[in-house]
Formats: sequence, structure tokens, C-alpha cells
Amino acid sequence: MTSSASFRCRSFFSLCLSLCLVFPQLASAATVVSVTDGDTIKLSDGNSVRYVGINTPERGKPFYEDAKRLNEKLLLGKEVRLELNRRPRDRYGRLLARVYVGDTLVNARLVAEGLAHVYIMDAFDQAEAWIQLQKTAQTQRKGMWREGVPGRLRITRLQADAPGDDRKNPNGEYVRLCNVSDTPLDLTGFALQDNARHRYVFPGGILKPGYVATLNSGPGRNALSNPRSLSFHWGGGPIWNNDEDVATLFAPDGKLIDTFRVGGKEAEE
Repeated sequence: MTSSASFRCRSFFSLCLSLCLVFPQLASAATVVSVTDGDTIKLSDGNSVRYVGINTPERGKPFYEDAKRLNEKLLLGKEVRLELNRRPRDRYGRLLARVYVGDTLVNARLVAEGLAHVYIMDAFDQAEAWIQLQKTAQTQRKGMWREGVPGRLRITRLQADAPGDDRKNPNGEYVRLCNVSDTPLDLTGFALQDNARHRYVFPGGILKPGYVATLNSGPGRNALSNPRSLSFHWGGGPIWNNDEDVATLFAPDGKLIDTFRVGGKEAEE
């Protein structure tokens, strides 16, 4: 191969690699054989799919059944197309994707109906549009926003049982919080408390709309300057009771704005 041909070949490969990083990966179509909950489905090809960019109420929380029923109505027994996330699978092995049935983007439809909120772990280009859909649903008091929005910050997960020995893996315990408003949120003064009244007060950090803050139980350095997700460290040993505990979230003015109860091992996000 001549040097010029070799150069063209390398250039073509580089271009293909760049396109793969910029554009979402397309997965082949498959039929939905079951609906796990509001944001998770199972396909005829054996894959489970977790909807990227959103979070629906967990089992036992208000509007869990509403979100699951809408998901079933839209998808059960139908063929869907997937746009895979840049990180195509989560730690449970599920595909992370935007899910289409016909011309309907199901992730966005659930947000528009007030049965999901925007939940961004990895940046994607539709975040701003989905935040506006969420704002409209909140203004119109749809779905989970029927009683208004108690606070701009919401608990989305409490991992009380760390893998292995909690004392040796305190950072395997964590709480995740999401900014459910349409503007950046200063976390200074927000407080999280367990059943035993251990309390953590957030020292700062600006959390973008739809993005996530993680409070780990163990020691470490807080990451307050990440342009998207933030991380914090409580700094002690294990905090949360594996058998049963409740995370309670307070606004800087002391107002109770959310609670999240767990018993034993939690459901997947």
C-alpha cells in the first residue's frame, strides 16, 4: 500500500470513529414482551432496556402504577426501535436507550405526561427540550406534579446495603438526588437525614437541571466543580440501616421536601 493510500485509510478510520462517538448507536428493532415498570422493558431478543435520561416512580411510590400502565399501553406487544446511549449498558447489563414506537419517543412522552422526571447521568443532546417538557407538565400539574412541586431537589435512590461488608465498603452506600427544576440549583444548606437523625448538610455545589448529585457514606474528596453530576462524601462509616431506613431531605429553610424509604435490598433504578 502506498503512503498516500495508507494515510487515506487512517483518515477514513478516524472519521468513522469520530462519528461513532458523536452520534447515538442504533440497535435493531425488537418486540416488547413485558413491561417491568415505568422506565424498563424486556424485548423478544432477550435484552432488558432501561430508558436513558428519565426516572419514573419506584415501586410503592405514588404514580408508580400510572407510569407502568402508560408504558404498557404504548409498548406492550409492539415493535420498538432503540437509540443506544454512549454508555450502552448499565451495571445490571440492561441496554440504556431512547425508545421509539412509531414516531413516538417514549422517554419524552413519559416526561410530558408528568409520569417521569428528567434524570441525566450521561449528557445527551435532547436534555434542554426534555427539561422544557417537564416544566410544562409541572405547570399543568400533570401526573406526579398534581400536588405541585414540593422542592427543586428530589431523592431518586437510597443504596443502603453496600456490596460486601458495609464497614469495609462505606462508599458502596449512597443516596442520589436530582434537580427536578428548570434552573441550576445551589445545594448549599440542603440537608439529608437518616432514621437515627444523623444529618449531612451540603456545603455547596451548583447542580444543573435534570442532573444528579451522589452522597456517598464513606470518606473521599467532594467533587463540586463537575459541569454535570456532583459527588459528596459523608465521611464516616456506614450510615444507613440495611434492614430498614428512611432518607429525609430538607431545604435550607428547614422545610421537609422529600423522603425515601428502603427495607433490605433496594429495587434497581
